[in-house]
Amino acid sequence: MHHKQHLMRRPLSLMLLGSLCMPPGVSAATPETIGSEQPNIIFILVDDLDFDEIGVYDHERFPSRTGAHARNMTEWREDWRYYADPRMHTPEIDSLAREGARFDRFYVTTAICSPSRYSFLTGRYGSRSRPFTEEHPPGTEALVNWSTKLGPTEANLPRALNRLGYRTGMVGKWHLGFPRELIDPVPGDADPADPEIARQIRANYARSVAYIEETTGFDDVSRLYLRNKEAGALGIPDSLRHHNTEWITEGALEFIERGSEAPEPFFLFVSLTIPHSQFEAIYGEFTGADPLATPAGLLEEPATGQPSRESIYERLKALGIDPRNAMATWMDDSVGAILGKLETRGVAENTLVVFTSDHQSRGKFTCYEGTRVPFLARWPRNIAPETRVASLSANIDLVPTLYEAAGGNADDLTGIDGESLLPLLSGERPSHWRTALLLESGYSRAVVTPRWKYLANRPPEAVVRKMDADRKAFTRTGELRDMNWTGRENPHDWGEVGIRYVADVDFPNFFDYDQLYDLENDPFEQVNLADYPHFQDILKALKREMSRQLEDMPHTFGEFHQ
Repeated sequence: MHHKQHLMRRPLSLMLLGSLCMPPGVSAATPETIGSEQPNIIFILVDDLDFDEIGVYDHERFPSRTGAHARNMTEWREDWRYYADPRMHTPEIDSLAREGARFDRFYVTTAICSPSRYSFLTGRYGSRSRPFTEEHPPGTEALVNWSTKLGPTEANLPRALNRLGYRTGMVGKWHLGFPRELIDPVPGDADPADPEIARQIRANYARSVAYIEETTGFDDVSRLYLRNKEAGALGIPDSLRHHNTEWITEGALEFIERGSEAPEPFFLFVSLTIPHSQFEAIYGEFTGADPLATPAGLLEEPATGQPSRESIYERLKALGIDPRNAMATWMDDSVGAILGKLETRGVAENTLVVFTSDHQSRGKFTCYEGTRVPFLARWPRNIAPETRVASLSANIDLVPTLYEAAGGNADDLTGIDGESLLPLLSGERPSHWRTALLLESGYSRAVVTPRWKYLANRPPEAVVRKMDADRKAFTRTGELRDMNWTGRENPHDWGEVGIRYVADVDFPNFFDYDQLYDLENDPFEQVNLADYPHFQDILKALKREMSRQLEDMPHTFGEFHQ
């Protein structure tokens, strides 16, 4: 079925699982067939970024903890969960919106790292992941979580761009699966300066890089974090488990330098490990972290390429901004270094730069508006300054967007769930654009429309029993509940208690099975309208929409998809 006809039939394009490949009879494009105007592409993905952590968005209009606090919506257990000083010094990130496009309704279809990244790189929902569907066969209930890995034979964005003549590279965080048997474990208390330990760390790192290059289509992988900086999956000692943004940025600059000298266009995936929580600047992950520490071992000298960490405090002090907001500027300095390199190499005009996040920290691992994230795009040759986009868009749209920007035809891609955003980036308002979007997380699903959101929690009976026991214990002892809709207790011991990622604090209706929100008037999702008589027609319509959205999805979900 033709691309636009399909959209007219269904608000959300949900195509059957397939490979991201050319159909029979369609030849792969080449630089000769496309011409010499293919853009370079840089995709910058940051981690856990909330709307209140950059200067582009109004934190009182976009869902964030600082905005909720400013509007007196929540009683907070700890004051660090919002920014007492909401000002962020992010001039480089702000410039992307000023010189390009800002999306106000951009979603990740699952608000945790792995499925979000899977969707960004494949154009498919995380629950379609081949390793995930092998673990959770189609037709069964599925707990959508971090096990949505990118299978070694699955088609993806770098492979698609390879066919269009691109040199592809990646620096930073992966978090899409890795064979643990390739890692030689290193004790957490090992000394990375010990020659034998250092050799073991380097060998683990080299095997990690080689695996991703061999199985994903990326031509050049460097400055790699297999998972979060604190995770031990890379086989590194505890003393090396820190953010090192300068090291990642340096790798990005080196790739751009090489790419600007090559005849073919380049695609670079810059996956920063920060901010990954609020206020990490005051918990030793900024000034307290060793600048020589990396997953590849100890550096001989600190990485360069962006301003020093100490200079960030100096700039914030001059502006009168709380030093606890330093993480935002550290991230911004990385973006600024990348933009500056494009300018000095003379390739900025025809380079498409995309900046977004894998999810927010508020609403993480839920279907709340933690799935809505900042999204900015700059392409001076093709995107008008200060373009604003309010249409529903998502991470599943990135693959067809970048493929089309690179000179390919998005209609030639099969097995994807997304649509190209190029019409929206050019300022158009396509009449055929989606009117609803499906979200998935754990045993929860949601349908979001331009104004409304319907959220349904439908866990298996065993999870219901666990949650009920947890509720009764809470009633009896007064302790905070810590069993969420996944049937798993909060695993974190950070001095916080209660539901994982404090979702019950952010969202007062967390334990309701059915929830309806008017996002136009309640973007913070504080008032559940599902039981209000006046909204029953809307609720019924959204339930029907959820059933339609789930028709082509592989797994069952309550009464909506058997």
